[in-house]
Amino acid sequence: MVSDEVALLLDDVRKSFGAVRALAGVTLRVGRGERLGLVGHNGAGKSTLMHVLAGVLRPDAGTISAEGGRQVADYDTAAAGKLGVRPDRCLVIEDSTGGIEAAVAAGMTAVGLCAASHIREGHDIRLRDAGAVHLAQTWGEVEVFAGQFFERLATIA
Repeated sequence: MVSDEVALLLDDVRKSFGAVRALAGVTLRVGRGERLGLVGHNGAGKSTLMHVLAGVLRPDAGTISAEGGRQVADYDTAAAGKLGVRPDRCLVIEDSTGGIEAAVAAGMTAVGLCAASHIREGHDIRLRDAGAVHLAQTWGEVEVFAGQFFERLATIA
């Protein structure tokens, strides 16, 4: 059950990779027990934000606070895990091989999305080779897989 309690608060979080600004001042509140889904175009920063939330990447600027407003100075995978944010409980839906590879490298479960109009023949094989555990041809398939994924997590302590 989701409560009104804030488990994690990101305030003005920024992350760049050289000249590429992946996160430009993200502020986000995640409640205890809440499931978070991110949707956006390629390059919007979804994967980067998930990696910051999971403690895999450290932001260049901004603050991350835990319950009670306590700022977490060294937010990493151990700190994220104490708050219940664990890469192995993250599901990434991605249509790029780079996104699949990054999710898998971070310990996340990756689903390859083959539904976009820009997907070419053989792309499904490349997504599978990159580490996708499932290939979805439709958003309906994504919904079914995600439901099963989170049902399994609910049975694990």
